[in-house]
Amino acid sequence: MTQNRSAFLSFSLALLVLGIPACTRKAQVRFPVEQYQALVQEGDNVFQKGHLWAWREADRRYEKAWAMAQSDELLEQRVLCLTLQITRERDELIFGSEARRRLEQLSPVTRPKLRLLLALADAYGQPKASLPADLSSLPFDTLLDTQSSPAESYIY
Repeated sequence: MTQNRSAFLSFSLALLVLGIPACTRKAQVRFPVEQYQALVQEGDNVFQKGHLWAWREADRRYEKAWAMAQSDELLEQRVLCLTLQITRERDELIFGSEARRRLEQLSPVTRPKLRLLLALADAYGQPKASLPADLSSLPFDTLLDTQSSPAESYIY
């Protein structure tokens, strides 16, 4: 009886020791990198057309890429793209768009440039827009790249 018990305990201990490393490994989610890069590249190409329809199409591609993997660069592109959509839709008197909802889903952001874009999107079209106190003291040209980015120059 004790021999069966010690064999059972030895087997259980071996199973436990061998099983723990297998349980601690985290499963890595893999996604098709080529598809992700293709979506971002397509979004960038469409975005460069510089009009409302292009920004909407670019954001659709960015959103698909965002679902695969989230990165700071993609977050910046999405916030910029959605901010441009909101400002253009306001100019064209298009109300009830999905751009605001998508932008709210990306919040909260911590980088000053992205916070500025969010504040501009919220305040655009209001009679007396106000920015958050910590952003209102910063000159816009220090946050926006107006020299090399036509989209940021457009917002400025």
